[in-house]
Parts: sequence; structure tokens; C-alpha cells
Amino acid sequence: MNQDITISVVIPTFNASGLLKRSLDSIQRQTILPAEVIVVDDGSVDNTYDFAQSHPIANLVNFKLLKKENGGQATARNLGILTATSKYIALLDQDDEFHVNHIENLLNAAKLYPNTTLIFGAVERVFDSDELAASESKLPNFRLIAQSHCEPTDKSKFKVLNKTLFQDLIKGNFINPSSSMFPRTLAGKIVLFDESLRYLEDRDLFVRLAIAGDFVFVDDIGCSIYRTGMNFSNKKKGIIHAPYFVKVLAGFIDQNLFANDSFERNLILDQLSSKVDDLLYFASHKDIKTTVSAIKTHRKWTAKKMPIYIYTKRLLYSIFSTFRNSDEILNEKLK
Repeated sequence: MNQDITISVVIPTFNASGLLKRSLDSIQRQTILPAEVIVVDDGSVDNTYDFAQSHPIANLVNFKLLKKENGGQATARNLGILTATSKYIALLDQDDEFHVNHIENLLNAAKLYPNTTLIFGAVERVFDSDELAASESKLPNFRLIAQSHCEPTDKSKFKVLNKTLFQDLIKGNFINPSSSMFPRTLAGKIVLFDESLRYLEDRDLFVRLAIAGDFVFVDDIGCSIYRTGMNFSNKKKGIIHAPYFVKVLAGFIDQNLFANDSFERNLILDQLSSKVDDLLYFASHKDIKTTVSAIKTHRKWTAKKMPIYIYTKRLLYSIFSTFRNSDEILNEKLK
């Protein structure tokens, strides 16, 4: 095997002593071990650090255990990437697990396509309840989406995606970080996540990597993604995610990542117009300050003129939401 092809697996973790065993065990079972495993404890207050330190994987590979103040997944991943010594970075979330041949598949793909900017495999979703499985049953099949951007005549396991992938990357990420691997450096610069993004930082990075070069899809299930009943409700998720959707999409426009009047740029603008509608709706369920900011953003990016009474309606609703939220907080304190 080409000795230049080495992989560092980066695992960001927070209060995951009960979950980390699954991810670390899955690395230990690999048909080919990675050169390096880096666990980044993002300010845990349980025994996550001690558990990771005692895991047998530390005796099998170059193992690094880092601890930092809590700053979010992007900051933890970036610390791992900056510390890594391998040519490639493979990501693994704390509650997911690699299938036994995942690292071997990534290495083989990298040998066949040494200039690719991202290699990723298919995933399977594992649910902890029938109710959650039913609620997410309408989610798209990411494997089929990836296959749709490959040449239909390509029967190999390793497939190069064509540039139609932007259509789905922009609308919604179909690549799971735990199945992905990318070069640690591109054009002499270390590949890092945008730390200002608490959510959707993976979609932001993948779009930038897609612009930089080709993606390779390993048409095989590379990891299991675990979904638990602790996932947010759609409303709460919308309130949290909406501003990040807008920030990511607006960033693509502000950075001039795509040419004027290109299909990709127009698609982003269409998505922005839709997402700022969502932003305005969810902001009004939070508070007045957030709603005022959302109105400014909406006026900048919407593709249609909004009657002034709609903004007034949202402001009035935000006043109601502010008092309601204050009452809920007070009631919690009084319990």
C-alpha cells in the first residue's frame, strides 16, 4: 500500500462516556486500522475523558486524546484536524460506528483517485424506537441520491460524482460526516470547518470541497448512524437551524463561489428566498429582537415583495412569544 495514504480519524465528543465505546470499538474492528485516532473532548463534565483514555484502541494506533473548553462540534473537529498528522481526515461522530471495512474502502478509493477532495460511503440509520423510525421514514434515501449523480454505466464500487451534485448539496446535505474523508490540506491550506456555524457546518464545508475538486462515492454502507428519541421537535429544530441555513446560503453568495447567472447561484438564491421565509416564521416564535433581525434579513434576500402588514403581524406575534417564553421560564423556576 502507498505509505503516503494515511488516515486520521477525528471524533468530537461531549458528555458521551456511555456512547463513545461504540464508536471506538468500531475502529478497533476495522479490517485495516487507521494510522491515527484523535478524540477531542469538547468540555465534558462526565467521565468521557477517562473512558477514552482507558480504551484499548489507544494501544493499537497512534492515539491522541485532547480536551478543550466547550465550543461546539466545528471547533472540536478543527482542533482534531490541526493536531492530525495523516494525509486524510476521516470523521466519526461520538454515537455512530464504522462498518468493518470502512477504512479499507476509503484507502482503496484514495489510491484509485488520489486527487479527489472528498470520499464518502453510504450509511444506514438505526432508530431507538418505532415512533422515531416512523417519523423519519419520509427522509430521502441518501444512497440513491449519491448514485443519481454518478454515471449509470459505472458498475464499480467507487464512483466519481458529476457536478449535478450541487443541486442536492445546496438543497440539503446528502453526505453524512461519519461516512466521509477528505485531504487534510488543499492548495497548501488546512481544510477546516467554519467555527461560526453551530449547525450545518458540514454542508458548508462539503460545498466548498465540491468546488475544489471531484467527489468519490463508495457504493457500500460504511457506517451506522444512530438516531435517538432525544432529537428535537420539528418546531424547535426549525428555530435553531433556520438562521444557520440562511447564513450558509448567504455565505455562498457573498463569497462569490459561483458565477453570476449560473445555475448554482440561481438555485442558492431560490433556496435563500425560501429559507428567509422560514427564518421569519420561526424568529417570531422566539422574541422581538430576533424577529427584528429576521425582518432585515428577509428584506435583503426575499425574491418577492412582502406586504408591510406581514412584518407587523410577525412583530406582534413575537411580542406575545416573548411574554409567553418569560412565563414558561418563571414557571420552571417556581417548580
